Amino acid sequence: MDYFVRDEHVQRWDAELAAEPAAARRLDLLLFLSWHLRQRDGRRALLLAEQARRLLSDEPPTDPPAQQPALMRLLLVEAEVALFSRGPVAARATVERLEQRLQAWPEPLISIDLCILSALLANVEGQPLQSDLMWRMAIDLAGQARQPLREKLAEVEWHLSISYRNPLEGKARFEQIQVEAAAPTLVMARWLEWQGTLAAQASEYGRAAALRFHAFDEAMEFGQIQWAVAAASNAADALNCLNEHELALQWVERAIALARSRHWLMFLGHGLSQMGETLRRLGRLDAADECLQEGLQLLGEFPLQRRQLIAIKYRADLRLDQARPDQALLEFAALQQAAAAQQYPDMLVHAHRGQAQALALLGRIQEAEAEAQEALSLAQQTRHLLRQVECLRALAGLHALYPQLAPPPELQAASAGLHYLLQALELAHSIEGYWVPGELWEALAEAHAQLGDMGQAYTLARQAAKARRKAQDDGANQRLTVMQVMHQTDRARAEAEHQRSLVHEQKQRADALEQSQATLERLSAMGLDITSNLEQRAVMRALARHMSGLLTLDALVLAQLQEDGQQLRLLRVTPGGQCSPMPDLALSDAASPLARAAREAESCGRCAPLLVGRRLLGVLAVESGARTEFDEAERLLFRSLCAYASIALDNAQAYQRLRDAQAQLVQQAKLAALGSLVAGVAHELNTPIGNCLMAASTLQQRTEAIAQQVDAQALKRNELTQYLDSASQSSLLLMRGLHKAAELVQRFKQIAIDPGSESLQAFELLPQCELLLSSQRGLFEAAGVRLNLQVPPGLHVVSYPGVLLQVLGQLLENALLHGFAGGRAGQLTLRAQGQGDAKLLLQVIDDGIGIAPEHLDRIFEPFFSTRFGQGGSGLGLHICHNLVTALLQGSIKAVSEAGQGSRFDITLPLQPPSAAAADLAPD
Repeated sequence: MDYFVRDEHVQRWDAELAAEPAAARRLDLLLFLSWHLRQRDGRRALLLAEQARRLLSDEPPTDPPAQQPALMRLLLVEAEVALFSRGPVAARATVERLEQRLQAWPEPLISIDLCILSALLANVEGQPLQSDLMWRMAIDLAGQARQPLREKLAEVEWHLSISYRNPLEGKARFEQIQVEAAAPTLVMARWLEWQGTLAAQASEYGRAAALRFHAFDEAMEFGQIQWAVAAASNAADALNCLNEHELALQWVERAIALARSRHWLMFLGHGLSQMGETLRRLGRLDAADECLQEGLQLLGEFPLQRRQLIAIKYRADLRLDQARPDQALLEFAALQQAAAAQQYPDMLVHAHRGQAQALALLGRIQEAEAEAQEALSLAQQTRHLLRQVECLRALAGLHALYPQLAPPPELQAASAGLHYLLQALELAHSIEGYWVPGELWEALAEAHAQLGDMGQAYTLARQAAKARRKAQDDGANQRLTVMQVMHQTDRARAEAEHQRSLVHEQKQRADALEQSQATLERLSAMGLDITSNLEQRAVMRALARHMSGLLTLDALVLAQLQEDGQQLRLLRVTPGGQCSPMPDLALSDAASPLARAAREAESCGRCAPLLVGRRLLGVLAVESGARTEFDEAERLLFRSLCAYASIALDNAQAYQRLRDAQAQLVQQAKLAALGSLVAGVAHELNTPIGNCLMAASTLQQRTEAIAQQVDAQALKRNELTQYLDSASQSSLLLMRGLHKAAELVQRFKQIAIDPGSESLQAFELLPQCELLLSSQRGLFEAAGVRLNLQVPPGLHVVSYPGVLLQVLGQLLENALLHGFAGGRAGQLTLRAQGQGDAKLLLQVIDDGIGIAPEHLDRIFEPFFSTRFGQGGSGLGLHICHNLVTALLQGSIKAVSEAGQGSRFDITLPLQPPSAAAADLAPD
């Protein structure tokens, strides 16, 4: 979750929450809004957090750890709101609860944000060193969790807090790190504030004010209200240094308004103190006293921190302006004690220097000098050059007013005052970018004049005049810079508002376009689903289902125009998919809107014609008891879906016509195949049966002749012998012909495969193949063909061994008959190998004459043979194909080139699915 986001994100989430989303999304939105409203609107953030807790408690507690990140995020919201509105005590209690949860359920992002909150809390509690420690811990954790924006934020905050205590160290750190311009969203406000602080410490108050103006806008844009208040207050401080007190008041009022609307008492107290300082500079001392009193009273409810120290300093300065040095002395003494406890050396310098001023006004010269020396010593320890210059000037002024004061031991000038002024001048020249003020030059000129060195005094006086003119020019330029920045800021704000309005309009157009695109995509998906059906009732069910998601309907009614063009056949379909026919409707029915829409081919109420081009298919109507008319958007959706329905129904009609035509063609093909089969059977059986018939008729004639001779008692021995020889030959012919006919009939029977004639078995392939080749080897050797067997041992398969050997035997016989016709010698190989996908590859390879290309695609057709009358029946390979594909659950293909031999590839499963059901597996 981001640490801060732009206002537009919050507005979008707010609108989405108002639309009552689903529970899961509602929980996310409550978490987002409560977190990002924690500074924008703390009260509402707490209300949303409570709603999120209730939503989490309503969920079944099946996975409590999964809820912990959300619950801990809500505790962070509660703690930060408490810190700014109720104070550090309430925030600390919540932080301790959160720390206990983190020990049980570590969560990196929560840990980082807790360190950031703890750093802010320690700062409010007046523990700057503890705050620095938490910033460094946040930097380390963010680096480990790869959260660069949080890491950079903590780094900038840490360096900024150091800059308050040690400006030179802060400047050195600023020059060492950079903030990427591409990542301003989270860091830029504080980066600009750091730049503004360094600019103010270098007396570049115009630039400091401009940077803080920008920081204020950045912080407000991203809901960083705490830092926006700080930027407004600090901008007012810079403007006060430029004597732009009226403008400073405006910025203080902005800070006070932000704090008061959120009931942030600490920031309100600081704002009132800032207003008191501005009024003091304007000379309105009584009003300033009231503001400072109220501000300090509010700040007094919180632990001692830098804001209280600043307010105490403001009131002490006010006491000096009111000519109440005794009260000022007490205030500065209190400031000294608090600054020492808080370890803010810049405030200690202010405290000692202020006490020196108050003591001098009270005539306590020795004590005043001691305080001034202590202020100088502290400024030297912190290497704050500007504060050293101020302290040296204060010492010089003290010695000028009271010459009886003892000179310093290291005196290197004609007088103690001149000694301190020369040191101040040397330090002033060593400050980069610092212009020596005219007051210092004038003090030097006066010191030389008191010593009688009028020439040097004149030179220094001219230098003082020059410095004053430059100061006036610089002051004017800085004021001009402030005015330009304010003008640019106002113009940028107006331009930003204009851009926001343009972005909002663009977003509205984009949302409308996105909605249209989503509708088109949804319609496209619906159209694809509707038109993918090729059956009329399936089309109507899909149409009713999709339309019910877009329109209010009870049912759809399809009125389909019949072939006579005079009747409409009605079908009613509910969104649940129930189809029920309705009585036909005459096209001439004047009272029916369905008939009217069909006659006029135009929409009528909630009816629309189904057209393909200008051809009318029928009418589609929506039944709904809720409404009678469509609005414009619904009408467009209905027309679009009717267009899809027209295409789908036309396709369904065309598909039905195609199926009817295919069924007719299939029936014709069956009849043709049956005729071909009968013709093939007749052709094959004609020869053996004809031979048998001839042998039987011959035997009958000879038998009748012998019978006549026996009756006439004229039978001779030689005639009986001839008869017996003829009968024997006829019997042989009859037996041979009948055996041939029986063999052909058996082959015809094998065309219709019966899987139940043999059971599945697990067997090793090699022994079966050896048995097959041993039974065929004599026949092949007689024909000059050598048999080779390439089957690895241990290859097991679950199949029908008898059927498999029948297929292989038929392929061997086919190769001998066709591949080695005409006495051609060669070799034939039976090869087998397992494949990686649980398959078996069997190959029958010969180097015979091959198969002609024009025959290759027809060899598995029934009764196709190139050797009819020469031993070929045209059924062998057809039977092989049927056995392999239907019974063995495999595939067979032939690869051949004329003159290059042939190869038959049979691919079978090592274990078909039916074997798994029978709990069979290869051995």
